[in-house]
Amino acid sequence: MTANFHPVRTVHVGTRHAEIDELLAPVIEAVWRNDLVTLTSCQDAGESNASWVDLLPHMAGYVESRRGWAFIDFPQDDGLEFLTVLANAGPRDAFYARMTHWAAPSAWDIKIRPRDVAMRDWPQPSRFVTRMLQVCFPVTDLPEMLRRLQAGETVPPAPADWTNVGGSRPSPVTFPASPPSPSPPVIRAIESSGATWDAPDRTTLARLLGDLNLTWRHLVLERCDLPGSEHYLQIYLNNDFSYQVEFREGGAERHYRAHFPAQPEAGGTEPLLDLILAWSAAHPGWRDTLQWFLLDT
Repeated sequence: MTANFHPVRTVHVGTRHAEIDELLAPVIEAVWRNDLVTLTSCQDAGESNASWVDLLPHMAGYVESRRGWAFIDFPQDDGLEFLTVLANAGPRDAFYARMTHWAAPSAWDIKIRPRDVAMRDWPQPSRFVTRMLQVCFPVTDLPEMLRRLQAGETVPPAPADWTNVGGSRPSPVTFPASPPSPSPPVIRAIESSGATWDAPDRTTLARLLGDLNLTWRHLVLERCDLPGSEHYLQIYLNNDFSYQVEFREGGAERHYRAHFPAQPEAGGTEPLLDLILAWSAAHPGWRDTLQWFLLDT
């Protein structure tokens, strides 16, 4: 055994426990709670395999391509069930396309590789078997992956959005509908001045977003129906009139940031407003609008 390359934390579920890379720990815990078995995992395959290049220079391109990509190895049947759980727990959106279609932007790399038993026991005759399934994916998909694993329910089948692979988009467009819930989220908007707005509608949110300036830069939206104050979306206006967008889901270990570029034309912030509205309504596809990065804690 070699030491872990990345910081780790101990994950316990029932009788199972292991030291897991800290970014992957919540997902591995959710996988285990779905009664699935994992073999190995890594939160950044490029970082952990960087030393390969010294010994195997021809691997340099592969190692570089895996920076920012995590992987989880499963017994074959558990890996297939893992993918099934993810696909059924959310809409057939861009996340689903990355899971399922090889030509999608940032498509997942999923392998079931045959292995010759003679590789480790040379006196044996060659005999190929399949035992392991590896799922390799961009770390930016971790929040949606965790949400789907924790959902505990399935979304009714619907047409998939294949526009990013040259196909058609389901109609009507916008964010896929959420499964029915007992009650809608309770949202409070808070301006930089401290003024608050309960249950703001589209018109109110559009005005609050448009009011941001280099003196009053912040707009925060809180989920008042969830315990504590650790569930929010924050918009911050930068000096170049681009936007820093952050969301937190329960604690610092689930705090993510994205960049929304400056929009020179009037009405250019409509996609940002659509994201705010989709987050406020808890539509499961809202994360696919921007590329999110986990903040260091």
